[in-house]
Amino acid sequence: MMKLLLDEQSSGLKEYLELLGWEVLTINDVKLSGKPDKEVVKYAKQKGLTLITRDGGQADQASMMDLDHVWISQGLIAKAVDEELRKK
Repeated sequence: MMKLLLDEQSSGLKEYLELLGWEVLTINDVKLSGKPDKEVVKYAKQKGLTLITRDGGQADQASMMDLDHVWISQGLIAKAVDEELRKK
């Protein structure tokens, strides 16, 4: 199963993702809080982690380094809300 690394802005998702069965680390867990995006992306790449981020710049760097990642963009959130609204 894929292991996840949550950026600082996404760390609140840890408990929820663990309940769904994912193995999750946060930036704080791995002592990278406040570090530059490049260091976070390099760490995730070296450890084989999938990065979950709300930072567009970090997502861009992950793409450039061919790192598996999910960018929680405003567009992604809007699509999820739209999908739930259409179910009603």
